[in-house]
Amino acid sequence: MKFSKKIVIVIFIVVLVFTAAMVTAVFFNKTISDALIYGFFGFFGAEAGVLGWIKKSGQ
Repeated sequence: MKFSKKIVIVIFIVVLVFTAAMVTAVFFNKTISDALIYGFFGFFGAEAGVLGWIKKSGQ
């Protein structure tokens, strides 16, 4: 399996775990920092976007 495919799988798993943790936190605390969520999804969205750009420009 290529390294980039492993990274995509890790990103997918981390996003699922984070989303489940945020749903649980909202259920118990009724509030979550929007900046945390924006930052998290912004970072992982950028990581996936850069990986796709690298893959496309490398071919």
